[in-house]
Amino acid sequence: MGYVVINALLYIIALIIYIFKRRKVDGGLILLATYALVAILGLALYTSDSSEWHLRLWPFIYLFVICMLFFRQFFFDSDNLYARLKNPNMKVLSAFAIIYILCSLVSIYYDSQNAVQNIINGAFKDAYADNSAGDTVFYTNQFERLAKIFAQYLQPVAVLTVFYYLTLQNIKPLKIVLLALAVIIPTFVSSVIIGNRSMIVQFLILIIICYIIFHRGISKKRKRIIMIPSVLFVILVFALLTSVTISRFGDEKGTSSVFNYLGHSMLTFNYGITDTIKEYANGKYFFSWFIQVFGGNPKIDYIKLGTHCDGAFFTFVGPLYMDFGPIGTFIIAITIPAFISLFFKHKKQTDMANIYMYAFSLNHLTYGVLVVGYGSSLIWLMAFVIYGLLKIFK
Repeated sequence: MGYVVINALLYIIALIIYIFKRRKVDGGLILLATYALVAILGLALYTSDSSEWHLRLWPFIYLFVICMLFFRQFFFDSDNLYARLKNPNMKVLSAFAIIYILCSLVSIYYDSQNAVQNIINGAFKDAYADNSAGDTVFYTNQFERLAKIFAQYLQPVAVLTVFYYLTLQNIKPLKIVLLALAVIIPTFVSSVIIGNRSMIVQFLILIIICYIIFHRGISKKRKRIIMIPSVLFVILVFALLTSVTISRFGDEKGTSSVFNYLGHSMLTFNYGITDTIKEYANGKYFFSWFIQVFGGNPKIDYIKLGTHCDGAFFTFVGPLYMDFGPIGTFIIAITIPAFISLFFKHKKQTDMANIYMYAFSLNHLTYGVLVVGYGSSLIWLMAFVIYGLLKIFK
């Protein structure tokens, strides 16, 4: 138990130091608070059944060091992002908002019936099983497919636009409401269709990040106005998460499932990956999409690797460790964050492209306390494409 306590203390102490040093809510605080919370929940999970875990100290130390190396790009005053924001092209932003709303309407039109049926029947467990088995039909024609792809990958831009609009007094409230609903409703509908909790959690994190970026520009009056819808939104999020959890795991196991969902990732990294791994996947986890496109076999043989974590969360560090080993992961933790920070840090003037890359990267790492998706190289490729488009049409 001592090792799990030490793990929790590492993140708690880092969080306390950061709070006393920064004394404001920013990206660094979001990261440290989230990881400290998960470490504490991991301690609670371990206490409930310590016989399931055979832990060592050094994987926790290694995980903490790698996390801090990745986090360092966000240890700065994120208020500068909004304060130095160059006014974006409002015609382009308005056109984007209209297209996004239309694409969301297409998504809602095709998915709403299935979502309503799942809600009425409480069939989240079956929906999750179908999605895991690859039986879920996500689109029936190419028009629907393109609309959903647009809405999915540009969701962070849409959320950023909503909060940027909130800082402006000349934007009609109806336009803000329509764009906000165009982001919220399809996300909830998609989550209901596949019985997935992760999509909602990641979306909630994104909203918190975008609010923190723009909160100084939002008037007190508007903050009061959006308070009630925000509370209702949080209630809706937790209601959906609770319903999905109970449907998939039952009433008795619902609470334990939440603890397990949020608390096991660091434990699994320790006992699941680092304890028995013998070989490395050489990029198959992260680059699976590219491997498949070029005719390779992206399937990972976890038994051959020597791991016993298939289906579990193991933080964003877990896939890197499986792909590149401890030395490769350490090199990546030193170099990649320094490269990513060039897109948004130490800028005399920022634009929506810089802020987008900040929000996307921060959201990726924050949710990465649990896991990152298989083949996430495609997500990062699209992020760089969107960054480039935002630079062109700024």
